[in-house]
Amino acid sequence: MQNGMLGNVSLSDFQGPRDDFEQKLTGPDGKIWLAAFKRFLRKENPWAKLLVQVDEVEVLGTTRFVAADMFGPNNYAGIKFFLGDSFKENFLGKIEKRVPATDLAVHILVRQSLDRPIIDELGGGREETFLYQLYELISRQPKGEDGPLLVDGKTNIFYIRDAAEVLWAVNVDWDSHRSEWNVNAYSTAHLVEWEVSRQVFSQVSPRS
Repeated sequence: MQNGMLGNVSLSDFQGPRDDFEQKLTGPDGKIWLAAFKRFLRKENPWAKLLVQVDEVEVLGTTRFVAADMFGPNNYAGIKFFLGDSFKENFLGKIEKRVPATDLAVHILVRQSLDRPIIDELGGGREETFLYQLYELISRQPKGEDGPLLVDGKTNIFYIRDAAEVLWAVNVDWDSHRSEWNVNAYSTAHLVEWEVSRQVFSQVSPRS
């Protein structure tokens, strides 16, 4: 390198793109840009997939989880919930037993998508999580504190089976105005796309 030059490119040529990239990294979608940059360094197409994994989070296990108790107004953590009708109808009757402690993968959606392509990309049963695992993560952020779940109004998506063993897209987001967690459930055949930068949780390995 001579006279501030890299090959035929001046260092000054990097100033604008570098500043732009730094702004992206420190912005609300910083995790997306950092993950895409790492894929680029590995000579992968950074936007070839719908999802980019940005983290892993440990979740505890439990011997028994009764949804009606833990998502009710008298839950032990004092969490305030607003439950959608589909969630109440299909999940409050659910009881999970022997949920193992495990790690969940945290992904960011980098392209708009319906549920089925997301499920297909995760593949092999990795898309399925437990309702208890969702609750356990919420219980770490009962009043919208920082943590694994997004609390900026954007959606966190989990694929969970209801009491009848039907797989649903369960989404949760923090309502800072009402200081409560909104929890809803949508059919995986729902024909509305999830927006970019929403967060998707899955098993690191297929659910046992």
